[in-house]
Amino acid sequence: MSKKDLNNNLIIYTRVSSESQEDNTSLESQRKQGILVAKNNGLTPIVMNEGVASSKYEDFTKREKLMEVYNGIQKGDIKHFFIDTTSRLSRNTAASTPFIYHCVKHEVMIYTASGKFNVTDPYHKFFISQQLAMDDLENSNRSANFERGRLERARQGYWHGGTPPFGYRVNKDKRLIENKSQSKWVKLIYKMYSEGYGLRDIKLKLDGNVESSRGNLIWSSVSIQRILYNSHPEGWYK
Repeated sequence: MSKKDLNNNLIIYTRVSSESQEDNTSLESQRKQGILVAKNNGLTPIVMNEGVASSKYEDFTKREKLMEVYNGIQKGDIKHFFIDTTSRLSRNTAASTPFIYHCVKHEVMIYTASGKFNVTDPYHKFFISQQLAMDDLENSNRSANFERGRLERARQGYWHGGTPPFGYRVNKDKRLIENKSQSKWVKLIYKMYSEGYGLRDIKLKLDGNVESSRGNLIWSSVSIQRILYNSHPEGWYK
């Protein structure tokens, strides 16, 4: 394929940060929008679908499709790049800066739902950088609000989510209550440990006789240690 042909392609990058977004056809919406942009600009659409890639992986080197785009830009094989919002790239400016740097260096045109940007133009480059900074700020605020909400729920006695600790279950009100079929084993673990038995002895007692919270019949020393260090029986947790 000639360089001229490459320059007529629009690389359309699609991503969502959760499975629920994928189910809600967000990926298809991004794809259709990118194809429309390609048509309006006389370009050939090439879709690079990342699928579900959690926003916690803000380092784009952990995203296979985005790395393909990044490498293509560095090689000079990509001159037109579509992403519906800059937050699909990254909400972390430290992660997105190298990407934008190479877009500038290799004169890549960036297309978003907000318009077409020539990042070699100082005004366009400024707009993109400001948008990335806003994405970073929004992500930081969202993370802080999430942590505050989780802490407040814990203070009110609600379980914060995930697998409950061994010896407990979550009731319909989302609070931890005793799991009596497991708690008797917790008491035994504490009793054996207080009597001087080691982790290996406790493990031998549990293996094949007790099912862990995750359904395992073979216990690890780490799992037993976690129960011994657990503060839940004292009425609090960190």
